[in-house]
Amino acid sequence: MLPSNLLLSTLALGACGSSPIVAWDAGDSYVCALDKRGRIRCDDIDLSGRDEIIDDVPDRGKWTELVVGARHACALDAEGYPTCWGLIGNEPIADRTPREKLFSIGGNSNTACGLKQSDGSILCWGYIGQYYADELPQGSFQWLETLEAKVCYQRTSGEIGCTAVSDYTFPNPPVGLYNPVEVDARGTNLCATDKDGRITCWGRDTYDVHLPPEGTGYHGLALGQKHGCALNADNEAVCWGNDTRYGTTKPPSGRFTSIVSGGFYSCGLRENGKVECWGCGDDDRFPPDHPKMLRDDEFCVWD
Repeated sequence: MLPSNLLLSTLALGACGSSPIVAWDAGDSYVCALDKRGRIRCDDIDLSGRDEIIDDVPDRGKWTELVVGARHACALDAEGYPTCWGLIGNEPIADRTPREKLFSIGGNSNTACGLKQSDGSILCWGYIGQYYADELPQGSFQWLETLEAKVCYQRTSGEIGCTAVSDYTFPNPPVGLYNPVEVDARGTNLCATDKDGRITCWGRDTYDVHLPPEGTGYHGLALGQKHGCALNADNEAVCWGNDTRYGTTKPPSGRFTSIVSGGFYSCGLRENGKVECWGCGDDDRFPPDHPKMLRDDEFCVWD
């Protein structure tokens, strides 16, 4: 088991000439990364002291995919079997994780879902899987994500849909075909890019997330609770949405290889493996005395 006091700087393994990040994801308050050696490391980005994700990180293995939810995380092994750790509500998610081969997983909010290798159908565990499994859409899919009381998905035809459960309403997505690897969802919003890199967003939005930048060439979408980010054609970060206090729409300049976004923050991975974050941790608790953080006017950098 990895030590629980790892700071975000340890995720920037490529900068140290070690093993680079091959997959990573962010939740409301956590960032987790998978390196080339098969190690998963997680950090509590606001130092709130919650350790449900950090302490139970699985051992090194042949992991292929990684997602982070509100208080849990999941990874797929080389065969497609999921391993999850942390909490769903107040219960360990490991107790609910199915022994089923999957080829994709989604884990926002208090639910984890995956697509079965056998037929592409949706399988959920946690809140939706326990109480509303019979309301899930039928068919074969190629992408999915969970948002509060709903599951959003992309059919093999390229069409996107969302199914709300428990009488929860959610706007229908716009008609069109979108890139399966260029869709992201968080909170009450969902965004996708088409084949030309145009961004379209929809949902129950009150924070201008539905007003992404115009133009083409965008990729690498990453949504937070009240903001969105993407890489432009030059691999520079562009962010939009609510920015009244968090600095979430003011990314640092320069090129990134990928971006992840959590509740009220985003992090970008530089070409040299260094991680830079901007915005604030959960409830504005990016502490100025973080032992490895240099506080700037607009963003936070871990060395």
